[in-house]
Amino acid sequence: MDIAEYLASNSAGEGSLVCKYQPIVSSVHRSAIFGHECLTRFLDDQGREFSVGQLFESDADHDLKRQWHSNVLKHCFRDASKQIGAGRLFVNVNPQFFYEDGLQWSEILGLAANSGVSPSQFVWEIVETDRGDDDRDLVRFAKGCRAMGSQVALDDWGSQVRSLDLLEKIRPDFVKLEKELVTSCFQNEFRSTMVSGILQLCRDLNIKTVAEGVETAGDWSWVRRNRADFGQGYFLGRPQATSAASIHATSVVKAPHFETSASNTTGAEVSRFQSN
Repeated sequence: MDIAEYLASNSAGEGSLVCKYQPIVSSVHRSAIFGHECLTRFLDDQGREFSVGQLFESDADHDLKRQWHSNVLKHCFRDASKQIGAGRLFVNVNPQFFYEDGLQWSEILGLAANSGVSPSQFVWEIVETDRGDDDRDLVRFAKGCRAMGSQVALDDWGSQVRSLDLLEKIRPDFVKLEKELVTSCFQNEFRSTMVSGILQLCRDLNIKTVAEGVETAGDWSWVRRNRADFGQGYFLGRPQATSAASIHATSVVKAPHFETSASNTTGAEVSRFQSN
């Protein structure tokens, strides 16, 4: 049974959803967790875990995808009310699903507001690859989020030719640089120069940056030296169903690799990292 068939036979999906949280870490305060991205997974009837992204990349019916999208958000809200502390909660969303057939984004915002998590804690991530030919719904979405006191991020930014166009239209609070831009910048001078220029552009526009794809000590050292505001990636923490006690803005990332090198990091890079 493929993903589309499984989803069609389990359209409610409530029992098969599980939320995991990946920390987003301050590059300035070194070990302070700024927030977490809520990553929803679903389990098939054999207990195999799939990302929600695989759902939207499948051949499942459009209406079914929209139903699952709503279920995923509701599950995230319900789980977050028990799990999240005072930090930000980053949530991926596709606004196009909420401006069709009378289903308004305000309904989802209402559910979020009643979740027990403050609206100011939500950062709604627009996935750049989900944009259509007309960005008006995305602009409406961003305005609606800010009207309730929440913030907006562009996820996987830099993956599309029209990235700068979307940056101007949405004027987000955060830009999450896609993994492929960030990974191994410390080993690639050309890429390092390019991405450091993007970081400077965002600083000039007063947009906070989250560097995704922080996989090694070298990546984290580069991110800190080049003044990205936050980092996210396996080096800083893997997604996990963490208890409420550890998902909190004042939590500390307890990982020995903050002071040690990764196997593919050069000696000079390690020295710079440990001296920062």
